[in-house]
Amino acid sequence: AQESLSLRQRLVRLAGFDRSADAGRTALATIESALARTHGALTEARTLALGGASDLDDANETRAVEVEALRDELLALANTSQSGRYLFGGTETTEPPFATDGSYSGNADEVGAPIDSDETVGATLSGSRVFADGGDIFTIMTDLADALRSGPPEDVAALAPALTAAMDHVTGVQSEIGTRMQRIDRVLERHGDEELVLIDRISSIEDADLAEVVVALQQTDLSINALSAASGRVLGRSLFDYLGRHRRKTTHSRTIRSSGSTRGSSVFRAPGAFN
Repeated sequence: AQESLSLRQRLVRLAGFDRSADAGRTALATIESALARTHGALTEARTLALGGASDLDDANETRAVEVEALRDELLALANTSQSGRYLFGGTETTEPPFATDGSYSGNADEVGAPIDSDETVGATLSGSRVFADGGDIFTIMTDLADALRSGPPEDVAALAPALTAAMDHVTGVQSEIGTRMQRIDRVLERHGDEELVLIDRISSIEDADLAEVVVALQQTDLSINALSAASGRVLGRSLFDYLGRHRRKTTHSRTIRSSGSTRGSSVFRAPGAFN
């Protein structure tokens, strides 16, 4: 009975980690999309710079306007949000991390999504790392618009390498985000395999029909959800709901006891809360 209880508790923990992993992957997919669009905007700006460096005529005023529009687009991307929470502010997710002048008010940390015991994946990024570490993108764009309007050709041409460096930096960050998503995918696949083994083992221990075991596990999950609702629906909170109350990364554990038992309690992080 004790082994069966432990196996069931592991199944409950896996379900919680899977919810956290799914939420983290959704955030990372949104970040990946924003980074791709950022790279595209920088590519357009570089094309305008190369064209403007060799064509100093009235067309450069039009190019300057286009660069300013691209800067606005980049600012909007830097303030990308999901469900009202900002993904490029580090762990400061409740306010836009970038002001119109390009200044950054977030921090250098990341919100971590627990995906298994002692295994966490960063689900946000520091905006300064993305938009400044490879060169201050907003300053570069402002300088380019000014150079197109009034600068000599060499001033316009001089900004092309800075844009190339910023593009390369964003590409590197994109690669890292892709790696994080692949890591989550591998863990979710591993969990699926483990769940099948656990259910089969429980069935063997209890000499029960597999379908009855699945129904019992579903009832256990419903009991956990009811307990969650009675205590503020902690299990149902998203990563960003949790951060809205704490505004910093914390670790919070809850002890879930199997109904009708005083033994075999297990501590795990609240599913879906990334805490």
